[in-house]
Parts: sequence; structure tokens; C-alpha cells
Amino acid sequence: MFGSLKFAVVLTAAIVFASSYFSDARAGARLLFDVKTGEILKAENADDLWYPASLTKMMTAYVALKAVNNGRLTLDTLLEASANAARQPPSRIGIRAGQAIALRDALRLLFVKSANDIAVVVAEGLSGSVEAFARDMNIAAFQLGMTRSNFTNPSGLPDPEQVTTARDLARLSTALLTEFPGARTIYRLPFVRVGDGLVRSYNPLLGRYPGANGMKTGFVCASGFNFVGSAERDGRQVGVVLLGELSAAERRDAAVNLLDQAFAASGISGLTQNTLSDAISEGANNTPTNLRPKVCANGVLPVSSIPGGRATGDVNAAERVRYGAASQLAAFGYSFPVQEPLPRPSDIPVREAETVSTNDAVIVATNEVGTGAETPTSQSTIPVPRRRPSL
Repeated sequence: MFGSLKFAVVLTAAIVFASSYFSDARAGARLLFDVKTGEILKAENADDLWYPASLTKMMTAYVALKAVNNGRLTLDTLLEASANAARQPPSRIGIRAGQAIALRDALRLLFVKSANDIAVVVAEGLSGSVEAFARDMNIAAFQLGMTRSNFTNPSGLPDPEQVTTARDLARLSTALLTEFPGARTIYRLPFVRVGDGLVRSYNPLLGRYPGANGMKTGFVCASGFNFVGSAERDGRQVGVVLLGELSAAERRDAAVNLLDQAFAASGISGLTQNTLSDAISEGANNTPTNLRPKVCANGVLPVSSIPGGRATGDVNAAERVRYGAASQLAAFGYSFPVQEPLPRPSDIPVREAETVSTNDAVIVATNEVGTGAETPTSQSTIPVPRRRPSL
């Protein structure tokens, strides 16, 4: 009898441990939704708080595009880099204090390069300071119904008070796609050229997954590997949000599997009968999970400072991934470790419709924001940031 009881206790403990382990392993969030209707097709921990990492730059872009729509500035407005912007840690483009960049080029670099220095250039150029821009971000979040989000900086660099949820990010991505249709080309760019260098997108689906047209990846040790993506087929656009994946490969595979489910059959539609505008789920986690021990243990990945953590410098040599063009940013003399694995240049075909130009015809002209007009060109060069002329 006692032996059976002891066995039962051990078995129960093992089940509890296994349940806890697997629950912790999937502590992140996943959300699959229809962009046009807002219908939630699949959801997992959609209202749990999470660190957004570089997904934050989606809100940075939203605030900037809204300012263009409101006539506060144009996409050709030159934004000057401060010393604060220039000293932001990687990922960055290497702009120097006193140099300036057009807003349209800054937006391209936010989505393709996820440049932290450019995010600060945008913030300071629009609102005067990072703190003031953070207030503008939070006002925009409130207006979009992102009731579980709080922003403290424009880049997504670690801050314990910068949090969001999968549902809130789905609302934000929907707003970017619907309020500024003329800017959609920016979200799907697989690369841009900066001077003589080729900068490739971190997005693992662009050029690989049929119909993929956006949008943004994010990574810090605390958040794990985040992703907001979208794909369109036969007039149907589906969005996916992933928070807390444990590797870039798992993030890619999860995104592909969820999108495949959405496009494979119409049977998935209507299963949840929920929408993005529904009330917050009961029991949602109010404390973001810190994934640093799982994804950045032993220095395998580059370690950024996180709540309670500290930077450890460069990534292991065996894990360092370089961009395709050896001459990238040679004009600036900068070199830095890449924070996420990137596809090799040969892995993504270059198509003229996916390149950008800052010279003649442009993809998103000032009067095209919000109209859906897109005029791709065959060039893909962003000029090296230049010294802003004296006024």
C-alpha cells in the first residue's frame, strides 16, 4: 500500500514537473489573425505582458507616418543625428552626430536593419527628445486600443517598463497596414543598399514564403525571438505575432506553420469567434517572462543588458554572422556583431519590385502616404547620411 502511495506521489510530482517545464518552455505568445476582419484564428497567451524588443520600432514608424499624414513633416524632411543617437548600441547603421537622413530612408532602415541609432534620430527629430517621443508613442498606443502596452524608448533596447502583448502588436500591425497603405512596400523590403553596402532584412519569410509582405523581427535576451509578420494570398491577408520563441529557427518555423494553417483551408476561420477588439483574457500574466537564461546562456548569443543583467560584449566568433557585402558601412569605418542570424545574400532573390530608390521615382512619395500608391524602381540605394546644410 505504502509502495503504491509512494509511486503515486512520485508520479504526480513528475507530472507536475513536466507540466511546469513544458509550460515554461512555451511561456511566450502566439496569435494568428485576419488583417481585414480582425478575427482571431488562433491565440495563445495573447494578453500576457512581454518585452517587445525591436518590434518597438513598429510604433516608432507609426508615430512618424501619422505625423506625415498630419502635415507636421514630409518623408523628405532631413533629420539630424545627435551625439545621443550616434552612440546607441547595435544593431545600428553607424550614423554620426551632425549627419542627417531623410525620414523615408530612416523608415526603411528601421524595418530592414532595425537600426537603434536611426530610431533615436527619428524620435528626437519628431519630438525633440526620446522622453517626449515615448509620450507620443504611448498616446498613439492608447488611441489604437493598445491598453496593455507601455513604451519608454523608440528602439526596443531593454527597459523593464517597456512591455506589450501579442494582441496589442496585432492591433499596431493592422493600423500600419490599413492607415498607411502607401507605406506597405517598406515593410516587405528584403534589403536596401547603403552606399556600397548591402543590408539584408532579418525577416526570415521575405522572398521565401509565398505572399509574405512584412513586417518586423525583434530580439533581446529577455524577450527571446519575436516576430510580427503578414502574408497575402487570393485577396486574404493574415497576420501572425510570435513572442518568446527560443531561437531564430523556431521563430521562422512557427510563423510558417501558423500561416500555412490559415491558408490551407477556410475551416480554420470562425473557430474562435473572437476578434482583436475583444476584452482582455482573464488571468493574463502581468509580469513579463525573462528568457535570458534560456536564449543567452553561456554567451552563445550576443547579450544585451536586460532588467537585472549586463552587456557581455561581442558574440562568440563561431556564432558571428556577417552581412553579405564586405564593404558595408565602409564609409563610416564601423564594424559590429550582428544580433540575429541573417540569410545569406544568395538565399533571397533580388526583384526590382522590392528595391527602393531615393533619387527619382520613389515608392512612398509625400502625397502617396495613405493612398496605396506604390511606384517601385530598379534602384536600391540609400545615400550615405550627410552633413546637414547650414540654414
